[in-house]
Amino acid sequence: MIPRPFTIGISSLVTLFLSAVPLAAQQPDADEEWNSPRALELVRRGIERRSTQAHDSSLVTYSARGNGYVYFLLDAPEAARQSLVRTDQVAVDIHWKSPDQIRQRIVGLREKYELPIRNLYYYLDRLTVVHDNYGDAIVIADGDNVNGVPHPISPGAEDIYDYRLGEQLVLRLAGLPAPVRVQELLVRPKDPRSSAIIGSVFLETDTGAVVRMKFTFTPSSYVDPRLDHINVTLENGLWEGKYWLPHEQSLEIRREIPELELPFGTLIRTRMRVGDYRFNEPVPEVLFANRSRITVAPEEERRNFPFDREIDADWEFEGIGQPVPVDEIQRTARALARDQMLSGLPGGRLWARTASDVFRYNRAEGGVVGLGIRTSPAPDVTL
Repeated sequence: MIPRPFTIGISSLVTLFLSAVPLAAQQPDADEEWNSPRALELVRRGIERRSTQAHDSSLVTYSARGNGYVYFLLDAPEAARQSLVRTDQVAVDIHWKSPDQIRQRIVGLREKYELPIRNLYYYLDRLTVVHDNYGDAIVIADGDNVNGVPHPISPGAEDIYDYRLGEQLVLRLAGLPAPVRVQELLVRPKDPRSSAIIGSVFLETDTGAVVRMKFTFTPSSYVDPRLDHINVTLENGLWEGKYWLPHEQSLEIRREIPELELPFGTLIRTRMRVGDYRFNEPVPEVLFANRSRITVAPEEERRNFPFDREIDADWEFEGIGQPVPVDEIQRTARALARDQMLSGLPGGRLWARTASDVFRYNRAEGGVVGLGIRTSPAPDVTL
């Protein structure tokens, strides 16, 4: 079904303004203090909005379609190189009904292998859409990656996080009589050792609605000891002029072996775009009779799904095959975290650049066994 023109115009403009530097943006005041009255008042407005938006009597149901990609890569940052192993393309139908029931069904799924590594399995949340900006407690991979990290715009968050006003954006959107004003909040935990996020949240100034989130986690947030970092970006679109709902989402998860320092790790990168919203129309009740929030169509149906884009259509957009850039989320988070280490990996590990560093034999040396230790006592310092 073709989305309504009003919805397309507003959503596209919101994404445009938030992904670039808006002409109407105002830079933050360098003297702005943490936990200022203005910042905390906006936080409370956002908490109230999130607690009441599910009870909006004008929204009874909605359905939407998510389309996305999952990339699995071998990542060698010291060599500025990534090698694509596998690409998955996914389509998911989303159904919501009041007060806060969500069901998702994976209706299309296909993969393409670049390297002969077959035993790769994903958690279902890699293939679906994040609802309600993760709720009040952030869980990733059924709790195996991150489990119960407090959301910065949730009840009790003021006792856990510090807030500082950042950029101010003024969005002039077609179809709306007045501009939409958006305020960035920089977020960091009061205790860097706690399980928490570090990053930024954009809220609509008038309503407190979450417009965008971009964040990583403190090291103690990671349940899996193999995790180096997780970076998350959630962007919402303004639909029907009043509903801030998912529009584009991305997730990056990097792992290494925790006991051994090797020159490469694995990287999962996902991107999901959501559109084709239909409001207050009947939804399939049979889905809500199933207690599972995520279901999967039969394999034949998934493989025969009529995707409208090629499976490699977004490789160039994702920059796969290009040198790995310094991640903007990690830079911002490190500054907010007072230069604390952000990796979930141990500070010291056994280290070997190549297999011959561990063992080699030749006429000149005979048999040689060697192993090193690599440690990072501070950010940007490696011994």
